[in-house]
Amino acid sequence: SYKMLLFLFLLSCMHQIEATCRVKGWERKTACHQVCTCVTNTQSDIHCDRIDSAESPNWPTGCVFSELEGLESPKFHHSSPGGEIRITGNLQLKTLRGKLFQNIESEHIKIENNPMLQELPRELFVNTETLHLSINNNQRLRTLPSDLFSGLKSSYPEKIMDIIRFQNNGLTSVPPGIFKGHHIKLLYFVNNQITAFKKGMFTGIRIYNGLLTRNEPKLQVVEEGAYDGAYIRGSIQIINSKSLHTIQNNAFKGLDVYVLDLQGNKNLKTIGTSAGMQVKEHLNIMGCTSLTTLPGAASRIKSIKYNNDGAIKDCGVTNFVIKCLKCDSGLTLQGSTCLNLSTTSTKTTITTTNTKTATSITGTTTTKTTTTI
Repeated sequence: SYKMLLFLFLLSCMHQIEATCRVKGWERKTACHQVCTCVTNTQSDIHCDRIDSAESPNWPTGCVFSELEGLESPKFHHSSPGGEIRITGNLQLKTLRGKLFQNIESEHIKIENNPMLQELPRELFVNTETLHLSINNNQRLRTLPSDLFSGLKSSYPEKIMDIIRFQNNGLTSVPPGIFKGHHIKLLYFVNNQITAFKKGMFTGIRIYNGLLTRNEPKLQVVEEGAYDGAYIRGSIQIINSKSLHTIQNNAFKGLDVYVLDLQGNKNLKTIGTSAGMQVKEHLNIMGCTSLTTLPGAASRIKSIKYNNDGAIKDCGVTNFVIKCLKCDSGLTLQGSTCLNLSTTSTKTTITTTNTKTATSITGTTTTKTTTTI
């Protein structure tokens, strides 16, 4: 009967769904490894989210891609739909094995929400092509190997990655030269635990849209030479970092950027002069209420954005040089710096104290002599 035929048809469909699951070029069979699975999410091809040991996962077995079976490392092509690998939510995972992403092409690699993850190996990426890399929400991940990205490249023909993002990790430092030779549109640092941008941290990097640092609560200083040899065509942003107090001289030496955005750093006191630096649009210092030192004439800046509520006031730009007219009460303007002359005087004061004991009931009498040279 019609109903019986319909029932048999539906039963056949259910059996096929149970046996295989085709997802964006992948075919998931019942033999697939259950730790890493091929999934049906809009952007995802593989999730590894049930790792119950400290060991790295193996890729799914019994999955088919491009009619090749038994791949130890799946191969992606960003031109096909999806192409995301996500290692996320593994409560016991402490490390990843070397060469885990060897010979992989993907649209997006995510390593995130792994609360016990403490390290990434040196050869995690070997001949690995991706457009986006996100390393997020790994609170015990403190540092990175200096050559972590040496085997990482873009899937674009022009070899430019879209985004690398570090957010909400335990990172306290980033080794110098880690980005050398890489071409990236956007590089993000958001709410990690980095204390300093050290000399050479961004050496050799090429950024086409922006190098963006937001809400780094422990960042205190941007060191001289932090951006040596970098090429940044768009903007540099370091905003809302509540512990930042100093950007040293020549931190941005030789850079040619459109915007230098330092807004919201309420404890920032010094923006040193970087020789040869050019800011084509504006320097944004809004909300930098403790600022007493601005870049001098060796830095060329087209304009500034500020709300005139800091120690240094009434500033403008003439012929690409910042000129300020006055400082807060108690400070004296010298060039582009407000100085407290009582603590920065070039005079040397030698103080000697002679003490003699009196016999009267008034106790000890002290005579103080001050000599100024």
